[in-house]
Amino acid sequence: MIKYFFSFFLIFTISVYSQERVNGTKVDFINETEILKRPTLHFYNEKNEEWDTQKELFYNDFNKFSFLKINYENVNYYVLKLKTSEVLYRYPNLKMNPYVNKFLIGFIFEEEEYNNLKNYTDASCLFYEIRTSTINDEDFRFKVVNYLKSKTDYLKDTFKMKVKKENDKIIRFRIPENLEANFIPFDKKYYEISKGEFDKLLKL
Repeated sequence: MIKYFFSFFLIFTISVYSQERVNGTKVDFINETEILKRPTLHFYNEKNEEWDTQKELFYNDFNKFSFLKINYENVNYYVLKLKTSEVLYRYPNLKMNPYVNKFLIGFIFEEEEYNNLKNYTDASCLFYEIRTSTINDEDFRFKVVNYLKSKTDYLKDTFKMKVKKENDKIIRFRIPENLEANFIPFDKKYYEISKGEFDKLLKL
């Protein structure tokens, strides 16, 4: 009896431990729009009461931006991806030994909001900005998917990208921002880009 029991236990154990290991399904970006560079920043300087125009980059040293499409649980989302950098210090308290840190920033839009941008109207993001510590596309993808899975910091209608079609040739916009925390009116600071370039950004 003990012999039969041992044989059964051995077969059961082998069966349990020989079950197939199945990987999960990786959620990845489907495609990406053309990568654009360097919009022109226009801002009104309150100190000297003059307009300044600068071929400035987003944040401290932004140089590329694009939209990516991703499908999560059969729903399409659109991610504005900014490649940027900032100056940090190895000794921040003393502001000594500066170095440039490059990283990625992202903003997630639902399809309806993405279509608003295509029609040159304001669009709401789902979350605060997604940020990596380095230029790492896989880390960026991982963080986007984690935001979609957890839906933490859900802030629709609070974080918005403002867009205005000035005429048939010019589009003005601001990168997504918390409107409640931003006190600079849109007509006092905006990025300007040709309509053709803006349309390229939204061809997904």
